[in-house]
Amino acid sequence: MTTEEYISTINALAVQPFPEVAYVDASGEGGPEHRVRELQVSRDFWVDDDGQAWIEAEADLRACLDDLATRLTTRWDKAFAVDLGPHLSAGCEGELVPEPLDYLSQQALSMRV
Repeated sequence: MTTEEYISTINALAVQPFPEVAYVDASGEGGPEHRVRELQVSRDFWVDDDGQAWIEAEADLRACLDDLATRLTTRWDKAFAVDLGPHLSAGCEGELVPEPLDYLSQQALSMRV
């Protein structure tokens, strides 16, 4: 997808009401106070002996994220980083972590908000 397509997806989600009940389907997941859509996902790196594929994928994802964040800054002000590690640790220790933080912490170490 292109940044324009990401923006279009974000615009469409921003005008939709939150679902009344939690759901997970091919488009993503959501609940009474959130929606989650994966705009871009890298492949798995179980077999990447020299780490080069991971480095390249991270660079591509970072470039896309930076471009999207720059575009969204004009709408919602500058993004800031949120550390998701504490939420992942809490979930692993059996604590109840609210959505979408539970899902997000299992996908990434941090996110921009």
